[in-house]
Amino acid sequence: MKGADYSEAEVPHPPRNVPKIGIGRDSLVQGAIIDKNARIGAGVTIRPFPKGTEITGQEWEVRDGVVV
Repeated sequence: MKGADYSEAEVPHPPRNVPKIGIGRDSLVQGAIIDKNARIGAGVTIRPFPKGTEITGQEWEVRDGVVV
């Protein structure tokens, strides 16, 4: 996971009803590339797909089995 460009404490009006920047409590991330400033909520599971899998989702992609 890459870091964040800023701290949410620096934002005068942080967005409401969205997870904070980073990975939420009780989440599991395996075989994934998480971009900077990502917001992953609590209790989320991200696991790799079988090698060779290619998927394009609205907010995420899988390239050669790796969730990006």
